Amino acid sequence: LAGLAVALGDATKGAIEDDAAQQLLANTLKKATNATDAQIAANEDWISTQGKLLGITDDELRPALGRLAKATSSVEDAQKLATAAMDIAASTGKPLATVVSAVEKAYGGNMAALGKLAPEYRTMIKDGASFEEVMAKIAETTGGAATVAANTNAGKMKRLSNSMKETKESIGAALLP
Repeated sequence: LAGLAVALGDATKGAIEDDAAQQLLANTLKKATNATDAQIAANEDWISTQGKLLGITDDELRPALGRLAKATSSVEDAQKLATAAMDIAASTGKPLATVVSAVEKAYGGNMAALGKLAPEYRTMIKDGASFEEVMAKIAETTGGAATVAANTNAGKMKRLSNSMKETKESIGAALLP
């Protein structure tokens, strides 16, 4: 019984933390993009789908989307850049947060951040390529990398682990008053 109590307590704690992260992102989306409740709900569905398909945790993706939404003032653009960032992260082996930071800076005009992230594009950046041009070129070489990584044995285990964590949070949510 003690073990069950600890497990249920852990599940409840996870649900509380997940709810707080959802509320924080919802607030960011409302303020940065004037997102409606329907857009926010659709965004949460998108986050869940990425977790199931790619093994990217909502704990990784929500802060990334929040930062990109602030930078772009658009939920749709933030999702597109997050998708690109997930591919870049999978391709380079760098953490998603690091990639999102570089993409966010580049979107804001600091293209050197992308040059550090992907040194093979430094010349292109140095020659004055736009953000869109560099991102299009990066998409050519990294597009789909997150899907490929998710379908490796390690990726499948990450997706399974993510599904188990989400199930635990769902159980915890059911226990909340």
